[in-house]
Amino acid sequence: MYDLDIQKWQNVEVKSERHFLPFSRTVQIPSTLDFMSFGGLDDTEEEKHFFTNTGAMYKLFDVSGAESVCLAKPIKSMTKGRGCFSTCYLHEFVYACGGINILEGVLSGCERYDIARDSWHEISDLNIARKNSSLCALSADSIYVFGGQTLDDRMTDVIEMYLVSANIWMRLPVKMHYKLSFITSFKVSPYQILLLGGIVEGESEVIKENFVTN
Repeated sequence: MYDLDIQKWQNVEVKSERHFLPFSRTVQIPSTLDFMSFGGLDDTEEEKHFFTNTGAMYKLFDVSGAESVCLAKPIKSMTKGRGCFSTCYLHEFVYACGGINILEGVLSGCERYDIARDSWHEISDLNIARKNSSLCALSADSIYVFGGQTLDDRMTDVIEMYLVSANIWMRLPVKMHYKLSFITSFKVSPYQILLLGGIVEGESEVIKENFVTN
C-alpha cells in the first residue's frame, strides 16, 4: 500500500474471504471509496476452468498499521462471464467492455452495472472485438477504448468512442502510433487522455513511450 502522506510503500496484509481471480478487473467507486472486483478466470476446480460473471463490492477496514480486512458484498452477476476485459467508472455506473470467455472467444459485447439498482444491462457492441484493451471516461457522455488484441490475436491501433446518450460506439479516424495491448489510460484534462506503456505487436518488450490524445 502506498502512503501519500509519507510517500512510501508499506507492506500491509489484507485479509479477505473472497479470492481475487486472475484476469478479473477492479474499479474504485469514488462516492464511497469502496472498490468492485468482478469477472476473471475461476480455476478453483481442476480441469473445469471458466470465466465467471460474478463479482463483489469491497469495503476496506484498517485493523492496524500492518493489517487490513476486506469485507465483500456479492453483487448481481454480469450477463456473461468474461476475463481480460476493460472497465471504467462513470457517474454511478461501471462499464465492462470486450474481453474473452471460453465459449465465445474474444468478445465485442459490452455491459454496464447500475450501482444504485445492483443490476447489469447490455449496451451496444464494440465495432471490433478485443481483449486486453484500455477503457477511459473523458466526459459525462464519452468513453474511449484503446488498443487490445482482436479475434485473430493480433494487436490493434484502433480507437473507439462510446456516446453514452446515444448508446453507440464510433470508430475514430485517428489511430494510436503503435498497435498496442495492456495499455494504461487515464484522464489528465477535460480534453486529454494519457496513454502509458503497453506491449507492441511483434515486440517482447514493454513500450517506454507515452502519448496524450486530444
